[in-house]
Amino acid sequence: IVSLPPPPVKPVRPWKVDKTEEIVKQLQQLAENGFSPSALGRYINCPLQFYLSTLGRIREPEKFEEVIEATTMGTVIHNTLEELYTPLLGRFLSATDINIMMQEAEKCLLKHFEQEYPSGDIRTGKNLLIFHLLQRYVARFLKNEQEQLSAWNKEGKQLKLLALEEMFEAFVSVGPEGSSHTVKIKGKADRIDCLDGINRIIDYKTGRTDSKELAFTEWEALISDSKNAKSFQLMTYAWLYSQTNSQATQIQAGIASMRSAEGKLLTLNTPEKEEVIRPDQLRAFGTQLTQLIREIMDPEVPFTQTKEEDNC
Repeated sequence: IVSLPPPPVKPVRPWKVDKTEEIVKQLQQLAENGFSPSALGRYINCPLQFYLSTLGRIREPEKFEEVIEATTMGTVIHNTLEELYTPLLGRFLSATDINIMMQEAEKCLLKHFEQEYPSGDIRTGKNLLIFHLLQRYVARFLKNEQEQLSAWNKEGKQLKLLALEEMFEAFVSVGPEGSSHTVKIKGKADRIDCLDGINRIIDYKTGRTDSKELAFTEWEALISDSKNAKSFQLMTYAWLYSQTNSQATQIQAGIASMRSAEGKLLTLNTPEKEEVIRPDQLRAFGTQLTQLIREIMDPEVPFTQTKEEDNC
């Protein structure tokens, strides 16, 4: 008779970390430096994860990269597109501009690939395949942009490039009256342009994005449901932009997915089923954002492990 070992005991959930005086000081320092959309997204995903990664500074162990990873791929794409588009800042784009960029794209991509991945061999094997994949992503993105520009110009619309890799900062006030303090929110937008009077904030993604991820039904769900992570990130960018550009009354936020064959900008949809974000909707999001920051900064609210096991 073989004696089987007892089944593993699942850990008691949820784990939590109380906010000690030292942790409160760390939070105050973080508030001065600024919360990024990704850090706030980690809190929504799991407050304990936010504590461990942001305050505890626990990171994945570094390892030698024999095959280029997804984060490196994203950096290569971002840097390539930034260099290609930089000469066109402040200008209305044309199909001819994109044609010139398409001729320079491979050389530019190779340069940034080698800069981000100096220790690897990209002449053979998986890395060579990945380089050709990124090459296809960039070529398809530019081709789709060229086709859209041609179509828009026929309709009398113009696209003006306003900013690339632009950092924005804004502040929210939290705490009781008389002892409230300001907390900085900061974020970097990959690209901002203006299409026929509508300011578009665009985030580049090399991973797969579904349009369902950019639609939410309630403003409260942005800070309570991690499934709305991409919507939350885009709304944060839109809110930041509106705080520093009060004249921009029509704002769109969307994701340019490098995996999308159609090349269409996947645009955020508000609970009102609208793609253009109105000032009153930005204020509604600002209320939710302030509530989220208030919870993070509250010394009486511990960092508790999420109950959603898929998030942990």
